[in-house]
Amino acid sequence: MKNPFIAPQLRETVLRKRMTSVGRFSLKSETQDNRSIPTFFLALSGEKMKKGAVGGNHSSNTNSTPDTAMNKFSPRKIFTVSDFEDAWISRDMPTRHPRFHSTVCPVTHGHFEETHRIHPGEGEDEDESTLQIKADLDRHASETMHFSVYREDLRNRLEHMLMSPLEVSDKLWEVKISNGLLGSSGAISHAKSDAIRNENQANRSSSLARRPTRINNQSLLSRRATKGGLWRDATQEVESISMESLLLFRSHHALADGASIMAALSDLCDEAEEIRDNLEMELRKWKRKGEKGPRKSILRRTLSRLVRLLKMCLWFSFGSLRALVYQGYLQITTPHNPFDAVREDAEKKNLSLTGRSISWCDAAPLDEVKRIARIIGTAKGVAITVNDLFVSCITAAVTRQLIEHEEFMAPMDTHERKY
Repeated sequence: MKNPFIAPQLRETVLRKRMTSVGRFSLKSETQDNRSIPTFFLALSGEKMKKGAVGGNHSSNTNSTPDTAMNKFSPRKIFTVSDFEDAWISRDMPTRHPRFHSTVCPVTHGHFEETHRIHPGEGEDEDESTLQIKADLDRHASETMHFSVYREDLRNRLEHMLMSPLEVSDKLWEVKISNGLLGSSGAISHAKSDAIRNENQANRSSSLARRPTRINNQSLLSRRATKGGLWRDATQEVESISMESLLLFRSHHALADGASIMAALSDLCDEAEEIRDNLEMELRKWKRKGEKGPRKSILRRTLSRLVRLLKMCLWFSFGSLRALVYQGYLQITTPHNPFDAVREDAEKKNLSLTGRSISWCDAAPLDEVKRIARIIGTAKGVAITVNDLFVSCITAAVTRQLIEHEEFMAPMDTHERKY
């Protein structure tokens, strides 16, 4: 018998958003040995003034307590989970990128479900919505121990994150934050760390040179006042130690691809407004280029669109046919998988046949890579991007790896190798 004094519970309405075809394919195609989880790291080094700090004010205050002196004179050199949550909320990420607060629907795996339905400014209590967003971020962001062995610990952690499963019905991404001495993890190379230390030392020397000096007429044996003075000296000595913060990101490919992840990270940066302004400026330039010239009639515009569509169909048809023919040619001329030699060599050395291995080095700065791509593109008469140059380097690396197993690669001798 129903109680008339108890209001009936209303059914909760859950809004589900359909994934893209690439997202659904990544869920269906991943295996235990081949996870679809892109992983990368971001290294930070610098200073960030504490909340409530007086920027640039280094005057003495004999009446200040140690806590007050710490708040006034100590900039923060580390990046914590709290800083990540504050940046996430201040940049309005829940509204700009709501997918990052979603999970995969356990009923229909081709849809997203939001884990919270309160956005900043929508609820009656702003603090309540902020707390709910931070509670959701606590499931994604966590702090971990910093890496001690140069690049070896970081490499092992990245390999583990690439192969460990990610429960998509619980969360689609996570970030692990650690802090330590500059250059200890290997995310920032020794050469770059030395350059940062030298720059910090030069900045400290210039700031000390601009400070007014005080003449103390007291004896050298007289006791010094400790109301903030010694504490301030101790904190300044600690501030001279350069620190680094390391953020390890990983997300399922169903959430976003590499370009979408980078777009979301750019919104978290201090230069987010500048990046968006540059994008809008480029879009306006592209739009003005399309509007230049005399206005075409409706018939000419329709015919030009049909011609362009016909060209795309022909390009797709002949390109697909060419790719299929080339794939058949490779299958005929290469009866054995060249990577079987790599697997046999790994078995002889008692190495694991599953998992992924990571390696990186400081090859060249980005400006130099862009200059090389521009020179090659000008020489060949085509537009060469940084990604094209990177793929060519990967191709050369794989070719060198296969050549190391020359005795197992007789079918590949007929192919012309270029280095």
